[in-house]
Amino acid sequence: MNTAVFLGPSLPRKIAKSIFPANYFPPIKLGDLYKLTASHIQTVVIVDGLFDATTPVWHREILAFINSNKKVIGCSSMGALRAAEMAPYGMRGYGKIFQWYRDGVIDGDDEVSLLHGTEELGYLKISEPMVNLRHNISRAVDQGLLSEYQQSVLINQLGELYFGDRSVNGLLENIDEHGWQSTELTALIKNDFEDIKAIDAENLLEELQRGNLPDREESKGWFQATNKHNAIADIELGYRGTVNENYAVVPNLEILASLRHQWSKYSGMETQASAWQFLRLALDNSSKSDTSSYSEAENYKDHHTQRNPEVLNKLLTNNGLLEEEWINEHRFLFQLYNALEQGAKENAEESDKLQTLIEADSSKYKMLFLDFSRLGKAHSLEASQVSLVTDWARYRGFGPFEYGSANPRVNEESSLEYYHWLITHGPGHFGYYWNPLIAVFRKLQLEDRLSELI
Repeated sequence: MNTAVFLGPSLPRKIAKSIFPANYFPPIKLGDLYKLTASHIQTVVIVDGLFDATTPVWHREILAFINSNKKVIGCSSMGALRAAEMAPYGMRGYGKIFQWYRDGVIDGDDEVSLLHGTEELGYLKISEPMVNLRHNISRAVDQGLLSEYQQSVLINQLGELYFGDRSVNGLLENIDEHGWQSTELTALIKNDFEDIKAIDAENLLEELQRGNLPDREESKGWFQATNKHNAIADIELGYRGTVNENYAVVPNLEILASLRHQWSKYSGMETQASAWQFLRLALDNSSKSDTSSYSEAENYKDHHTQRNPEVLNKLLTNNGLLEEEWINEHRFLFQLYNALEQGAKENAEESDKLQTLIEADSSKYKMLFLDFSRLGKAHSLEASQVSLVTDWARYRGFGPFEYGSANPRVNEESSLEYYHWLITHGPGHFGYYWNPLIAVFRKLQLEDRLSELI
């Protein structure tokens, strides 16, 4: 089953499962979609969600899930509200409540809110959501039991109440206070009360069982105004998850806690992660052009999976990665290698001298460089890594005078010491966002080693 349904008080889970077998979860909250991003789940249905005392699911969390080529559908409750908000960006909505939100008939989150019991108590309803009251008042108008004026008065009065104080009995009391009661109206509300939230949820699940998806509005797309190396991206990473050998989703926050606990075992990787970040910064500002790295990354993916198409899928789910992330990181590696190779050819004499110095004291320098052997490259081009980073850093004036371009005594030996000084200080020393724990975590992901921490 590749569909997940977040369901709570809107519809009993037993009924839902009898209509549409799927992976059922409690009402959605912040982080739940992130955990499923790298799992086998392809479609998520949001019916109910938590809020108030619990942080609700983020809009950008939904966007990230959709952006990973997956589907998100909403109905009935928080799902309907989020679907109306996110419809222009690819989220699909279904049902009467979604239409009300989309068309501006309702706009407050209190319309779908209610007090209810815990999961153990079957989400027993303590109050009645406004949408259900609104729907049944509308039915009374359609049957000629209330006028449109009376409908407006009742809805305005109910709307002024705290959502936890709304109830069917309260509606009947309001009707009695105005002297609008009748046998037929009381029977409709007391004995034939319709739960529009449950109706929308049931109808959607029936459509999914038949293989039908709600229509998707034309997407406007979205722009994530952040790069992948910042605090927000790290928060998102923490809320995501990884699939273990038992096919259970393990939150990345738990894996990060395990890494922190075992930091002495992995701290040596921080230096290589620092080099990775410096090389990325230097390459992003390099004039060296490269148009072949994407096709090389695709070819590498094809070679990686040619014997068994499931190899890459397993690597991705076991390390909490999306295919796009994996491709982009390998594209960077190929782009970097091509730039380093070009630099080695252009500065052959300097590269040879630097390489000799590196090999003369390999124990000191061996952890300062990226290794390209897993890409099938015979050489790591360490000298070119030194030149790329130090040229970039000198241009920005980083470091003591003895390492700077203004010093006439700068040579290969001082460049190597400068590189060592930069990498060991780390990007954070120079004002760049830097989280060593996250950097090592990402490195373990790409090296298919995250299972060591689960």
